[in-house]
Amino acid sequence: MPLPVVRLGIDVLVSDSALLSRLRGKRVGLLTNRSGRSATLQRNIDLLLEQGVPLKALFSPEHGLTGARADGAAVPVEEDKRTGLVAYPTYGDHTLAEEVLRREIDLILFDSQDVGARCYTFLSTLLWLLRLGVEVWVLDRPNPITGVIMEGGILRPEYRSFVGPMEIPLRHGMTLGELARMAKETQKLPGALQVIPMEGWKRDFFWAETGLPWLFP
Repeated sequence: MPLPVVRLGIDVLVSDSALLSRLRGKRVGLLTNRSGRSATLQRNIDLLLEQGVPLKALFSPEHGLTGARADGAAVPVEEDKRTGLVAYPTYGDHTLAEEVLRREIDLILFDSQDVGARCYTFLSTLLWLLRLGVEVWVLDRPNPITGVIMEGGILRPEYRSFVGPMEIPLRHGMTLGELARMAKETQKLPGALQVIPMEGWKRDFFWAETGLPWLFP
């Protein structure tokens, strides 16, 4: 089986000793779901623990840690059975997640696959983290419908919502890392931001050209 063309942000992070050294000694959280795998389908949770990253807690976006929850459904507190780490929901009632983030987390890694549409709520969750003031590292992933095609009207500021958090087209042609940088600048978000970029991704790639397996997020 040929190796994928693209190395994801998670692959870059776990192979970079300088980046990993910056995580040691910090209380690290990970926001992820079932799409949080490496280019060779290893779970990000396991890879980070293997590299000595001190994961304190997990956090889950809409659909939950395993992706089993329906659109708009409440997401419960879950446990990752392999590691025993607790995943706190950031979708719906995120009171507990916010308490844990403020009290127990110094830095949060964000690693979930987006779909390239403004209304997908992972972007809103990412911006919520930056508004809290927590340090966020985005482990970047491809826009599966390319980074060059944009379609649809640009959202007007007065219509911002959880399914429209930025003034961008419906099909925005950006990665979550790029959107986070843009929002931090335009919305003056207080959280420190670092984007761990991919290697090998070209903006005109559709998903099939990346060589990566697709996991429904």
